This record gives sequence, C-alpha cells and structure tokens, in this order.
Amino acid sequence: MSEKDSYLYIITDGVNTKIGVSDNQKKRLLQLQTGSSQKLSIFKQYSVSRKNKFKLEKECHKKVRSLYEKRGEWFRKSDPQIIAFIVTQIHEEIELGIRH
Repeated sequence: MSEKDSYLYIITDGVNTKIGVSDNQKKRLLQLQTGSSQKLSIFKQYSVSRKNKFKLEKECHKKVRSLYEKRGEWFRKSDPQIIAFIVTQIHEEIELGIRH
C-alpha cells in the first residue's frame, strides 16, 4: 500500500452526514449500512495520507461541529449549503495536510 491509500469520506442518508476515514471506504459503507435503517451512500471521498488521516478527520469534525448539530460522528444535514460547507472544510484541511 502506498502512503495515499486511505480515504476521508462523507457518507449520508439524506438527513445525516458522517465524516470519517477508512482504508476501504466501500467496506466501511457496508459496515455502517448494517446498523442503519436508512439507505446510506458515499457522497464524496478524498484520497488522503494514511499517516495524517486521523488528524485530518479530527480537524474536519472540529470545524463542522461548531456549526452543526452532532451525534457521535454524524452531523445533521438539512440542505445543500451545509454539505457544501462540509466539503469546503475538508478541502481546506486536505490542503493544510499536504503542506505539513
């Protein structure tokens, strides 16, 4: 596996959004689907450094948590503006991660 074989993903059920990291985002989706009564889908995914993946996930959670209701690693998403904000924050964190 290379240094970039991990993923930061955004999974949604249309109401709630999860930001997480995994080396296999499709397998992670299946794991989460087992415990959910709602249909889940991967909204976005980003190839990220395995070395910094947990730091990146934590920073994304921190930025989004201050603006949106959170339960565990799930955020309430009710309109496209919120998901656009989440995506923007992730892009910023990935750019910062690349520079560090």
